[in-house]
Amino acid sequence: MKRSFWRVVIFTSTLFLFILSSCAMLEYYTTAGMLEAYVLKGLFLSPVEGVTVVVKSNWGRIRGEGKTDSSGIAKIGTNLIKDGEQLNVIVKKENYGTVVFQDIKFKANDSIRIFPYLEESVATPTYEIPIDIDVRLYTDSTKSKSVDPSSVATDTIYVVVNAKPKEFDIKKIYVKVNGTPGVILNLPADLSNEYSTNLEDTISLKDLQGEIPLIVVAQDKNNDKVQKVIYLNIVK
Repeated sequence: MKRSFWRVVIFTSTLFLFILSSCAMLEYYTTAGMLEAYVLKGLFLSPVEGVTVVVKSNWGRIRGEGKTDSSGIAKIGTNLIKDGEQLNVIVKKENYGTVVFQDIKFKANDSIRIFPYLEESVATPTYEIPIDIDVRLYTDSTKSKSVDPSSVATDTIYVVVNAKPKEFDIKKIYVKVNGTPGVILNLPADLSNEYSTNLEDTISLKDLQGEIPLIVVAQDKNNDKVQKVIYLNIVK
């Protein structure tokens, strides 16, 4: 009798822990957004058909996915936990470098447009995100005081970027303030560095107010590109 009792207790406890851990892994969607991807390539910006476009959370959950049509367009409904949630978009096709957009804000019941620019690759990348980008913000070049992106009260910030490629050497890093997230095509850089994993310099925020995107792009020699977006709330 005692053995049966403790078996029931152990089984019930195990089942409860399993259900609890499963619930912790779930995502509860409260609203929806829309992603419109316009995928281009080449000198004449021709559309690319059959490109896989996947929207994911930072912990890897798929929120939406699709493929581009003959016009190079994919329109994908996206599940959101909250309005303004930041998600990642992975754009890939065989024989082309992978393009990744990190931390782009999605609005509830609204469309966000991205314009990935694909270039032919040397090899198929093994990693979904082929380059890790680390961005640190400081008040000046001494790097003694960090800047909180949610409250920036200075006319300049000192930006430090470290790009860690997973398979191929870095070809270029560039930084743009107040650009358009989701565009990787002739992005005019405020800061840039070639064939180096590091970039650091001062960037101006003069005459800027409110929420402004700081865009950091790293490209490797396989033409894989990762764009990381940091939203600065300028309150000066």
